[in-house]
This record gives sequence, C-alpha cells and structure tokens, in this order.
Amino acid sequence: MIALAVLGWMIACASPPTPIAGHLLPCPSSNNCVCSEADPADTEHAIPPLAPPAGHAMPNDALARVRGVIASMPRATIVGGGVVDLRATFESRIFGFTDDVVLRADYAKRVVHVRSASRRGYGDMGVNRARVEELRRGWDATFPTPAEPAAPR
Repeated sequence: MIALAVLGWMIACASPPTPIAGHLLPCPSSNNCVCSEADPADTEHAIPPLAPPAGHAMPNDALARVRGVIASMPRATIVGGGVVDLRATFESRIFGFTDDVVLRADYAKRVVHVRSASRRGYGDMGVNRARVEELRRGWDATFPTPAEPAAPR
C-alpha cells in the first residue's frame, strides 16, 4: 500500500500539471511562473496567449505546430497531451532544474493558452517568461509571411 502511494506521488511529481476543467492551473504566489489565463492585472504572472498573427486564422493543427516548436527548443521533452492540451518539460542547462509547460488550445477564442512554471524555488530570473516569448516567436514563424505588395511601375 505504501509502495502504491509512493509510486503515485512520483508520477504526480514527474509530469506537468494538466488543465483542469478547461483552464490551466493558476500560478502560485512565487514569481517563477507565467500563465496566459492569469488575471491581466497580475503583471508578475500574466502573459498573452499564443494567437495567430494578423491576417491568419486559428489553424486546426495549432498544437501540432506548437509541438514542433517545442521539439526544436534546447533541453525540451514533450511528455504528453491530448486533443486540446500539450505538456512538456524543460531542464535548465547548469543545475538541471525542471520547468513544466502546459498548453491548452481554445479554438472558440482562437488562442493557445500557455503556462510555464518552475517546479522548485521562488524566483526564476525571468526564465519562464523568456521561454514563452521564445515559443511565441517559433509559433509566429509557422505561419507564412504575407506577400510583399508589388512595387509600382
């Protein structure tokens, strides 16, 4: 019985938190987490969701695009996901700390919500926010750039 409890605890600690009831988990009070579903007034934790660039529709393959971006990022591991969510971990280069990233596609609102949080400590020196912004740049790059207008003759 104790072995099952320990195994359950190990599994819970080894995988990022999944969305609950259609929303990402809120950030803790520590400043080592950002979440696009945080109250915008909470400037410490709030970050915009991933959205298609202007002139583009929300793609049906939104999570597949994000999966490709994450797979190209250093020290990233995709650990799970479903139809509307994707979970990944990132390991820090020097100390090997693990950060959890969870994404949730919201096709009704045409966005992909994202939460990036450190498993340990209180601060992260902006690493989680920077990671989401790197993910955003990769996401934006999956969309074709608009054609340049022809030069007038």
